[in-house]
Parts: sequence; structure tokens; C-alpha cells
Amino acid sequence: NIEVTNDPDTKHALKLSGSEETDIYNTVSNELQNLIDDIDDKMTEYYQNGDYDSADILAEERTAGIKQHVLSNKDNFAGVVLLSRYSGLLDAEERLEVAKQFPETNRSSKMYKDIVYFSQKDIDLAPGKKYLDIELPDGTGYMHRLSDYVGETKVVLLTYWASWCKPCVANI
Repeated sequence: NIEVTNDPDTKHALKLSGSEETDIYNTVSNELQNLIDDIDDKMTEYYQNGDYDSADILAEERTAGIKQHVLSNKDNFAGVVLLSRYSGLLDAEERLEVAKQFPETNRSSKMYKDIVYFSQKDIDLAPGKKYLDIELPDGTGYMHRLSDYVGETKVVLLTYWASWCKPCVANI
């Protein structure tokens, strides 16, 4: 039985308990999150100073760090949870590449199947692919459909960001 709680001892959101594998997850997750936090702080500084090349290099280091931590735990529960938790920092092809390296014993979980499913959806909806017609409100509440703006000679760019993403906020 696995218990998920907030972890008051660290700045990270979750602490799992209930098995030896959850202990492994907590250790590796804290180590990886500290690495990501350090890299994100440096990336933000580079972005603010206009040094986008250095920020891009750090983004590649962050991706490599995530892959290394996930793959070093691919044979246990921690690897699947780490890949799920940090999947937003990897592009869809990278997520699938990493997921395919998991042993069969870890491929039956719903979490693993969701990673693969949503990664494939991301690939299917990549630039150049048929778009998903969405409807979103503007600041006044008026609903807009993407199909109202897309055309043969039109390019539509949708940008999403998160308030917790330091590099995202630096680019706003």
C-alpha cells in the first residue's frame, strides 16, 4: 500500500511511503529535483541576460539529467513515476525513447501506459500534423474556435506557459 503525502522536509511536493521502492523514488526524486532547480535558476539568469545559446545548452543538460535518473531506475517503480512526473520537460519522442527501454514488468502499469499514450498523442498533434480543433474563451469570455483562424495561408501560434516554470516566466 503506497501513501502519497506532502513533504514538509523538502521544497518538493510529494513524498511516497510504503515500500522500499518508494524510498528509492524519494531519494532519486529529490536529487533530480535539486538538479533541475539549479539548472532552471541558471537558465532564467541566461534568458534575462539574453544569452539564449547558454540557456539552450542548459536545457539539454536538464534533459540528459532527467533521462539518466529515469533510466537508472527503469527496473523499478521509481523509474515509471519519475518519467511521469518529469514528462513535461521531455519532448514526446524523448519520452517514448525512454519508455521503450523499460522492461516488460514495468509496462503493465496504468502510469506507464498513459505516458506512452499521451506521448503518441503529442506526436500525432505535432507541427505539420492535423490540428485538434479547440475552443477557448478570450479575456471577456467570448469563445473562439481554432478552426475560425486556421486557413491555407494562415499560421496560428498558440503559446502555453505555467506560472511555476521559471524559464517560461522569464520569456513573458
